[in-house]
Amino acid sequence: MSCYGRDIVEATSKKMNLPVSKISEHEETYSTSLFSMLLPLGSDSIAKQDEIYNVQKEVIREMAEKESCIIVGRCADYIFRDHRNVLNIYIYAKYAPGDLDSKQIMIDSSMLGVKGTAEVLAEIVQRRFGL
Repeated sequence: MSCYGRDIVEATSKKMNLPVSKISEHEETYSTSLFSMLLPLGSDSIAKQDEIYNVQKEVIREMAEKESCIIVGRCADYIFRDHRNVLNIYIYAKYAPGDLDSKQIMIDSSMLGVKGTAEVLAEIVQRRFGL
């Protein structure tokens, strides 16, 4: 199964005709953290963030239409919130609790390690989708 993460940024970069560094920089500078919400952003910055999100959303949907895949981050759980054939997984470490409301499965990867976590998730996906 294909796994997309950085590929989404690269495809967005191509569609917007911007360097990958600009997309990444903008995402990091204007994240949705509480701190960044308190920063005085100009309407141009907000408009650019919206544009990047919309292009990334389009890229993610195109990837998912082509094949079953894994989307790492990029608000994929929100983008596919109305789709039935989706499994949202949040892998966390104790130092990063994240937004737990939209997640169906959470696994502390420090308990099983990378390989063990992958094995458990593969079993869950097989059972969930009858593979």
